[in-house]
Amino acid sequence: MGGYDTSVQLTQSLQSSAVNKYGTPNYWIRYFPPSPAATTLDVHPFLECDAIWDSGAKHLSPISEPDQTNLGMDSAQGHADAQTFINTMVNVWTNVGPLTFPTGGTLYSFLGQENSTHLSSGYWSGWASYVNGFVLNGSSPFFASLYCTPGQGNSCTVIQAASGASACFIVWSAEVENSTSCRGTLTNPPSWNATFCSGISTNLWQFAEKGACGLTVDIDMDLSNMNFPNFCFYLKSRP
Repeated sequence: MGGYDTSVQLTQSLQSSAVNKYGTPNYWIRYFPPSPAATTLDVHPFLECDAIWDSGAKHLSPISEPDQTNLGMDSAQGHADAQTFINTMVNVWTNVGPLTFPTGGTLYSFLGQENSTHLSSGYWSGWASYVNGFVLNGSSPFFASLYCTPGQGNSCTVIQAASGASACFIVWSAEVENSTSCRGTLTNPPSWNATFCSGISTNLWQFAEKGACGLTVDIDMDLSNMNFPNFCFYLKSRP
């Protein structure tokens, strides 16, 4: 199943351009604080959720990409960044009435790690433990997951060693992006070819990034090898 992610505000113009050029998405992945290098959905949640609905999608997946220097710090910093992420998601969910949690009770919630960033085991432990352990209305709906480039840096080593309260549930892979995958669209996606971390499920693949593939719309394209919308926020109606 295919979808889009973008680091800029999701406007009606953007969603229309993406749909017309690359196809109708099943989901959108958008940034939540702390994400200083991206616009965040909480700034205009109703307008962005309207654009998600009007694009033909009904599902929203959350990612937070803190200042990348933070990822090399200790568990206290990881805890603080996770707290900001979760609090913002809960606030958006509370205020955007039609936005609901997945019926299965599992919302994959991503930490963004770029290629050149070092991820410390302490930071991941603090971040993932807070995400996985957060209780809302008697349940724990947030499941810590990681966007990274498996095989570059130390991301695989850190999450492979994590377990229990700090477990990583799935990986969203930024690779492989090559001449074959860059020719794909949501209408005609490439064959699954995501780079992976051994022992951790890789269920989401960014097969075409705007910069790497020279896309003319300010989005990246993603493919899942599972029914990924079942693990996203769900919009019951247009806000």
